[in-house]
Amino acid sequence: LATKNLFNPTGGVVLIARDTLAGARTVTIRADRRSAPRRFRMQGFEAALAAARFNGCASPDGKGEVFQRDALRP
Repeated sequence: LATKNLFNPTGGVVLIARDTLAGARTVTIRADRRSAPRRFRMQGFEAALAAARFNGCASPDGKGEVFQRDALRP
């Protein structure tokens, strides 16, 4: 997840373990202490996760819970 941008080395990607999100209704993320927090509704997360698996976006070995951000882009 490295980019050449020292101010945004992950390219805006935030990794959160699926187990941490289980049952969550919202996730709040703050880029740094000075920025305003952003809230993300988790409605439909489990369905999206199932769709990602179905469409082959899971980790290459098929064992992990790593999903490719750009897997469905042309």
